[in-house]
Amino acid sequence: MRCSSSTSAITRSRVTEAKKLGIPIIGVVDTNHSPDGIAYVIPGNDDSSRAIRLYARGVADAVLEGKSTRDPGDRRSRATSSSKSQEEASA
Repeated sequence: MRCSSSTSAITRSRVTEAKKLGIPIIGVVDTNHSPDGIAYVIPGNDDSSRAIRLYARGVADAVLEGKSTRDPGDRRSRATSSSKSQEEASA
C-alpha cells in the first residue's frame, strides 16, 4: 500500500509522538519511502500481503521465543501470570 499525503502526515505524527515518548520505532521500509525517524529499519516490500504476513510471523516467533527464555522470577512474567489468574477467576 502506498502512502497518500494524508496517510504520510498521520505516519509522521505517529513517529513524532513515539520520539517524544522515547519509543523506538521498528518499521518495514520500502525503497519508495524514507527511513527517517525509524530506529530499526527492516528493508522490504510493504506492498505485498505475503511479505507483511512473513514479517508478522517473524515478530510473533521472536516474542514467543523471548517469553520461553525469560526468567520465571522476572517481575513482568509474574504480572502477566497474575493478570491471567484474575481473568480466569472472573470467567
